[in-house]
Amino acid sequence: YKGVLVEPQSINEQKASEDLDNATYWQFINSTSASDTETDPKGGTNSFLLSETVANAEHGIETASGQRPSIGSGETWTSSVFVKKGDGANAPDIIQLTHSSAFGASQYANFDISVGGGTSGTVTASSGGTAGIRYYGNGWYRISWTDTSGGSGDAMVIVRFTNNNPTATRRPSYAGQTDANVFIWGAQLEE
Repeated sequence: YKGVLVEPQSINEQKASEDLDNATYWQFINSTSASDTETDPKGGTNSFLLSETVANAEHGIETASGQRPSIGSGETWTSSVFVKKGDGANAPDIIQLTHSSAFGASQYANFDISVGGGTSGTVTASSGGTAGIRYYGNGWYRISWTDTSGGSGDAMVIVRFTNNNPTATRRPSYAGQTDANVFIWGAQLEE
């Protein structure tokens, strides 16, 4: 374990609260983040509401450049984050998790985070790597993506909106909607 987390103590709910809205740790890609009062997976109110902007581009959040660990070829990394369907009129059921291009330009996984008729969650599309989803109750899912790097570069957590498309390819681009949002908490990156 290399011990490089996007948030130095991401399991700690107070640290998760501070860091998911902190530009030191995160780069917002045509998205905004706001504090909310949604009960997080640890029972607190330390999650954030991540929303699209109206830009015609990618939408999401990723590890800021100064927080990305350098990696070599053949290293296996896992990124994970807790997500819950947002409260906006266009809150998506589908969210994407991927890694940097050091893991391949087409590696990603799309997750259905709508509780709907069941609580197990599903992976709706993926390319390479291993995707995982686990339900934690109260609408929260922990989604994870594990992959082995094909070259040197950096590792990062990349969460992307998909325009609610279950078969969207890696890092889709489209005109966003400000009422398309998702609750997010406890991101982590580890080797």
